[in-house]
Amino acid sequence: MDHQVVIVNPLEVTLHHYSHALATILAGCQTDCAIRSIPEPSASGHGRLRWLGSYLWMLAGLRSAARSVVVVVWPVLGYWDVMLARLLTGRGVWLVMHDPEPMVDAVGYGRIAKRLAGLPAVDARLIVHSAVGAATVSRDTCIHQLAELPLPMNPPQASRDRPTRTVVRVVGQYKADRDIDGLRALASTQDTDWLYEIYGRGWPHIDGWNVDDAFLTEDAFDQTIRTSSVVIIPYTRFFQSGVAVRSIELGTPVVGPRDSSLIELLGPDSAWLVDGDDWLTAINAAIRADAEEIATVAGAAYRRVAVAWDKWVLLRSPVASNALH
Repeated sequence: MDHQVVIVNPLEVTLHHYSHALATILAGCQTDCAIRSIPEPSASGHGRLRWLGSYLWMLAGLRSAARSVVVVVWPVLGYWDVMLARLLTGRGVWLVMHDPEPMVDAVGYGRIAKRLAGLPAVDARLIVHSAVGAATVSRDTCIHQLAELPLPMNPPQASRDRPTRTVVRVVGQYKADRDIDGLRALASTQDTDWLYEIYGRGWPHIDGWNVDDAFLTEDAFDQTIRTSSVVIIPYTRFFQSGVAVRSIELGTPVVGPRDSSLIELLGPDSAWLVDGDDWLTAINAAIRADAEEIATVAGAAYRRVAVAWDKWVLLRSPVASNALH
């Protein structure tokens, strides 16, 4: 039996939360969906070629699900996936482009791949999670079927364990876009007894911060967020933040740059958004927020996510498609 939406997740462990949050959102939209996952090489112990072969085989197997909307939640081969999915499934497939312009070398983001993906015959369909992501795709390609949708989000939980001491945390692995200078400056200007902690793989030593670069399981990740006074997003450039969404889900305030996709999550008037280098004002506002304010922010964010995905899936259901023709 065809499902209305089939979610293909080629990073079963890394994107477990993402794919299940998407399925939850779609279920709330009265949409029947299924998740089909493949463990990444680091989780399965198999090589990349076997992983790629399993992914392509899964796509080919969806050719018979002709009435399903297929959403691939990670581009294994970048923009080449657009063409491969079209070839193997026989129709256009929606591909989630988390990072349209990777900061590290990645397969499938070169000029040729982008140009071919934009050909009309390919019928490319991309999902991005921020206005800056949409602008980047539009600048670099001729792809017109482009949906700007918020990151999937689970219903907010009242499960936060507010610490007795103020704990400011960064959660997530280190990447080149992390604002090291900003973190160092933040710790040096605050003379209270706040704790500054970083949890994530690959982080270097930063003066004023306690760094734990151990791998976090899903449960440990959530518990680290729950026991934070505030989670900050110290990036110089990013298209969206899954850590910010997780924090809002779990009832922990999140702080980050105003000139980023966080404005779409928190709203343009949020006091938790940082203007320029003034991190302390936003952090203090987040720390002072009580349970009612946090619940209001989280509820509004979830409603925006649900409404956006509901509108998107309604226009792509077989019933809606038939009504338009």
